Amino acid sequence: MDIVKQELAAMGGSIVVTTELGRGTRFEMRVPLAMTSSQALICEGQGRLAAIPTVFVDGIVSVKESELRAAYDLIEPNYQGRRLMALGHLFYRIAKGATPEFKAHNVI
Repeated sequence: MDIVKQELAAMGGSIVVTTELGRGTRFEMRVPLAMTSSQALICEGQGRLAAIPTVFVDGIVSVKESELRAAYDLIEPNYQGRRLMALGHLFYRIAKGATPEFKAHNVI
């Protein structure tokens, strides 16, 4: 990992590695914006920002607040047949150590 750290530092980036026994290792790499080339949808939930790569975005729809509230009142929230999970809820679960199954929910 030392060579990765050196190369990232030379580009103006950084890497942070954290390990938790029984949980695994997390690698957080930051690279200068000029070095990235993917497009992303920027979202906010619970005061945190997320960049969702557009390859994972099927589409964007405008949903009335009343429709969204009605969808979340269901036992298994869904909108037009798609299971939903609020972005803020996703952040909360990740912060609590859960590993969400992204394929199972559409994040709104």
